[in-house]
Parts: sequence; C-alpha cells; structure tokens
Amino acid sequence: MISIMKSGKQGIQTTDTIKPGCWVHLIDPDAGEIERVGREAGVPAEMITSALDIHELPRVEHDKNRLMVILRVAHLIDQPDDVPYTAMPLGVIASEGVVVS
Repeated sequence: MISIMKSGKQGIQTTDTIKPGCWVHLIDPDAGEIERVGREAGVPAEMITSALDIHELPRVEHDKNRLMVILRVAHLIDQPDDVPYTAMPLGVIASEGVVVS
C-alpha cells in the first residue's frame, strides 16, 4: 500500500503524485509500488527493499543526494506471549525533497 501526503494551506493532504515536498509512506509494498517510488522519488529499489527485510539491522547509509536511516522499533504482536512485542525495521529515506518511509 502506498500513501502520498503533502503539506499545503489546508494542512496535510493526500495526493497521487510524487513530487518535491511530499512524504511517501509504504506498507508492505508490491514490486510495482517499489519500482514506481524508486523511479519517481529517485530512490534505488535496494534502499526500499532493505527496510522490508525483517532481520535488517539498524544503520545509516548515504550516497549522492540520499540519506537512509533504518531503525528497529517495537511492534505489538497479537498472540498472547510472555513478551507481547517484537522488533521490526523502520526505514526512512530522504531523497531530493521527498521523504519515503
């Protein structure tokens, strides 16, 4: 799923186009969404797919005009367990006026 948001005079609004100043939020993206965001936001597909790897370790990476930060954040699991949380990666990529998470 892809959500694209941009701040405007009436607050944060959703949009269909990726352009400078927008935030692109991906949840479990398919190959077409990864390809589109990579092409339109100028982000290599490898950066996007890194954050999708459940075993990805926290790190900071940069090249040219892009910065990627991968964190591990707590995620509540629905199953009753001794520890009700697990850790999962969260990636944030800043690229030429576009933020991708």
